[in-house]
Amino acid sequence: MSRKALGVIEVKSVGLLTQAMDVMAKTADFDFLSYEMYGSKQVAGFIRGDAAACTAAIAAGKTFVDQNAPCALVMAFVIPEPHEKLVQQYPIVRWM
Repeated sequence: MSRKALGVIEVKSVGLLTQAMDVMAKTADFDFLSYEMYGSKQVAGFIRGDAAACTAAIAAGKTFVDQNAPCALVMAFVIPEPHEKLVQQYPIVRWM
């Protein structure tokens, strides 16, 4: 079974994530899954789509954050085809 890629970008501000997601949406075609708040400010955005689209979108979001808020990027990555166990165990990935 072919699964869509999972992209994650985590930053230190909800506003910054919103701006990064806007840039990402203008860069590639993907589905926005959800976001998760961690603590009082840290937030992660989760996307899905084909591997190329997720990679392009995450790269665009990462570049935006690096240019506009140095040191605000916590992490950014793409899992091209999440393992079945990850899909079963991690609530956000279940939507894939």
